[in-house]
Amino acid sequence: MDFLDVVWLLMEAPGEKNWEGFAIMAWSLLWNNRNSAWHGGVCKRGKTIAGEAQKYEDEVRASMPVQRNGTPPAPRIKQWTPPPRGKYKINTDAAVFQDLGCCGVGVVIRNDNGQMMGAMCKRVGFPLGALEAEAKALEAGLLFAWDLGLKDRVVESDSLSVIKP
Repeated sequence: MDFLDVVWLLMEAPGEKNWEGFAIMAWSLLWNNRNSAWHGGVCKRGKTIAGEAQKYEDEVRASMPVQRNGTPPAPRIKQWTPPPRGKYKINTDAAVFQDLGCCGVGVVIRNDNGQMMGAMCKRVGFPLGALEAEAKALEAGLLFAWDLGLKDRVVESDSLSVIKP
């Protein structure tokens, strides 16, 4: 089973889901712990990861402002919008790891129905600034789309400086 299979199983299962907790656990387990072990750190046990993820989720919830009725407001998350009909949308992002002297880039490509056409992430083995890392992510996304044969495309990034000339 791969990660998307697990997500679909959870989505189809009856009952209320804690998606924030799931995202934190996935990040802790799949990204943070794996990268720590990959770069020479110690691989943590599942029980330790679960405890740390729960503690982090509690910290996040405690830091959220509370509405008058006592419930935290819903987080403002920008809704993904599909590309124009017949085009593919390339979403890119980057992260700079100054302490490791490297960067990471991520790409997700979807069609106008929201179906994922491809996704990738990779390590850039040299240090870049935030703007340069975002530009590298955009380059990786365009090359990835080209390799997949997706020619009619639009791009989206959280860096306006990279998108707008």
